[in-house]
Amino acid sequence: MKQCIMIDLDGTLLKPDKTVGEKTKAVIRQYKNDHQIVISTGRPLPAVKGLLEELGLWEEGQYVVTYNGGRIDCLGANPQVLKNSQLDKEELAPIWDFAKKEGLSFHLVNESTMYYDKENTDPFYRELNAKMEQVAMSQLPTGSFNKVVLVGDKEILPLLAKKGQEELPQYLWLQTMPNLLEVSSKEVGKEQALQFLQQELGLKKEQMVAIGDEENDRLMLEQAGLGIAMGNAKPEIKKIADVITTSNADEGVAEAFLRWI
Repeated sequence: MKQCIMIDLDGTLLKPDKTVGEKTKAVIRQYKNDHQIVISTGRPLPAVKGLLEELGLWEEGQYVVTYNGGRIDCLGANPQVLKNSQLDKEELAPIWDFAKKEGLSFHLVNESTMYYDKENTDPFYRELNAKMEQVAMSQLPTGSFNKVVLVGDKEILPLLAKKGQEELPQYLWLQTMPNLLEVSSKEVGKEQALQFLQQELGLKKEQMVAIGDEENDRLMLEQAGLGIAMGNAKPEIKKIADVITTSNADEGVAEAFLRWI
């Protein structure tokens, strides 16, 4: 039976050193012709293009989910955008004010540029493959943006995510990494991307598989016919998963394919 396997990137497909293990590469190449393998990440497309090419997933008939489900592309020589949920500049001011009030640094992402209010040395940003530009709120260009990333202390960020959702419920608030809080349109979500692709591919729920480790993977794992948590996943993510594989350090994605796909 053909399955669509949606795989998170950081903490899941990628090992702690941000590489894909050789066993995992071999398994993906082995399975990709009989199944739909879809990377589902919070990163923008330019930041994952090289990896998709390396895995043989930048081909006709392949898909990728970026911005935590905000954008879906059908790939190949002439990629086609199937969905792109964005925030207009006018919608950003309340998020900016919240960030300033709570002492969070503010980063705004579109396909080619990350705008930020103050320097941040987190290595995550060097991996985005985007131009960096420091601006004030009044200097932001007009147009639409895919998401806001707020950076702060990992000890208080879960509380601020809850506070943001209460004070500004018109946005989706997701803690995607211990020190990163992403704010985007409510039309965004990895589970919404899973539903979109299920319909696009004409598959049943039991043919949809999701693999992840973080809070932003929760609904995707719950929505899938088979939700697989990584061995390094948060306890609350393991609790809602159908099965648990080994950690990303031990190439748990490859193990999941070999055991359950």
